[in-house]
Amino acid sequence: MLDSILVGDNPFQGVSHVSGERSRQRRKEVLTSDYAVSVLLAAFEAGAQGFAFSVADNTLRILKRAAETNRGLNLYPIVPAVTFYARQASDPSSLVGYYVREVLRTMNPHLAIKTVVPILNMDLARMLVSYLEWELLRIWRATNRQCNIKAILMHEIVTDLAIAFNAREIVMRFVRASTHDLKLLPGFVTRNLPFLVRRLEEWQIEPSDVVICAPFNKVGFQMNPSKEECEQTLRKLPSCGIIAMSVFAGGYLRPAEAMAYINALPNIRSIIAGVSTVEQAAETFAMLSQSFSRSAGLWHNR
Repeated sequence: MLDSILVGDNPFQGVSHVSGERSRQRRKEVLTSDYAVSVLLAAFEAGAQGFAFSVADNTLRILKRAAETNRGLNLYPIVPAVTFYARQASDPSSLVGYYVREVLRTMNPHLAIKTVVPILNMDLARMLVSYLEWELLRIWRATNRQCNIKAILMHEIVTDLAIAFNAREIVMRFVRASTHDLKLLPGFVTRNLPFLVRRLEEWQIEPSDVVICAPFNKVGFQMNPSKEECEQTLRKLPSCGIIAMSVFAGGYLRPAEAMAYINALPNIRSIIAGVSTVEQAAETFAMLSQSFSRSAGLWHNR
């Protein structure tokens, strides 16, 4: 079962989807680990039930502190941490070298062997499994295993590139690695829900067997190819685990009108929201927990 209300980590990473200028400003105002922990804990106190985040070093520091206070956190890691890896992409050998060094630094011989051998043999499937195991190991170590990993989600940039280039094998390997090797629920973050669902069906992956995180908001912000097509696709997915993101349209919508729209949609299992202050966390997640509940997998007004 997915948690109903999730905290997003974009404000902790200095990420904004509204504009490049706002992203640059946010990067100057990235929260310190101590304050980010206060924001996260305030969100949980107000009603949040899970945390969706990119597996980046600063987020792991936040998780470490948060887990000391709030054991049993429900986590939804998003991989890979695209912001970091994009900086390494100009030098693939540097990226691989970083990955190998970090795995060796964990002092886990089993994982080291599972990492180095596939790289030497260029075995993409085994490389993917070892990479995912490495990311999970980092989370387990940061939280001292005092957490519950509910699902592992592919980052939207990787998801949308994979479906655009018909990269079936990458998606299939991710699903198999998550399900069979790691015993976790696989998921995908996307900004094009209709296209993703069509690809999954073409590749004989049941949408009901995965989690999908996609934008839903009153003004159609980030809802590609159109708001109407996203809503039509949503109506066809009654048994799928859909997490609605960008519900406030990057701050454009007021909470009441944003939630009125989400409340009217069918088949939304969860909602994710990012906040950058303790006051915002308390107000936003108290409102979400008081205004919405889930019944038979659907959102409805109390």
